[in-house]
Amino acid sequence: MKAYGCMLFTGAVLAAALAVFSRPPVLDVPDTSGTPVPEEAVQPGAVPGTGPLPLKAQPQREILAVPRECPEDMAYVVVDYNPKKLYEICIDRYEYPDEKGKMPKAGVTWYMANKLCKAKGRYLCLDREWVSACLGPNKWDFSYYNVFDPERCNVQSDTIMKSGENAKCKTGGYEVYDMVGNLREWVGGGGIGVTGGSHRNGRAARCSRWDGMSLKKAYPDVGFRCCLRVNTGRYGKVEKDKLKGGAQ
Repeated sequence: MKAYGCMLFTGAVLAAALAVFSRPPVLDVPDTSGTPVPEEAVQPGAVPGTGPLPLKAQPQREILAVPRECPEDMAYVVVDYNPKKLYEICIDRYEYPDEKGKMPKAGVTWYMANKLCKAKGRYLCLDREWVSACLGPNKWDFSYYNVFDPERCNVQSDTIMKSGENAKCKTGGYEVYDMVGNLREWVGGGGIGVTGGSHRNGRAARCSRWDGMSLKKAYPDVGFRCCLRVNTGRYGKVEKDKLKGGAQ
């Protein structure tokens, strides 16, 4: 009898233990039924208390508008440094501040040039964009032609000229002026430096000229111009015969 009673007692203890350990755990969760829900956490149309709070919507990434045509003070250029990656830009017709008959701004650092372009809603031209605008659709290294003409641009003097004063110093096929000579120009992109040569460089002033400079220094013969991406719908696929202007 004692052995039997002992077995019953042991069985009861085991049953009680199993009942305790098989019971779902009770989490110590504070009662939040009376806590107000922050308004910003509830989506429009959601009913509080009917389920888990909905996630707050993620902000949409801002998409900058791209113009369909170039502003009047800028020229349309096809950037074709890579035939498989043609694209369109607008470029200032004249050196900053992009006003015909005014002295171009020189003596600014690369950082200041970049800042001034951004203030106009534009950006400092990338090196490949600047070169495409200088060479033109004809790929003329002196911009106006492939034969050096000392009278075309301001490349053999001791002074800087006003923007557009040399009307013939224009890219063949594009209405862009003074890209060769006058001021060397800051550019961004893979090659950060100055391009085009200055009023003192003579024959060495050309589209393909590039000089590495200190971005933190300002130089009396260095200026810049700004660019802007544009999407006309043609996507740079323009018949080059229509753009060729020849020496003018």
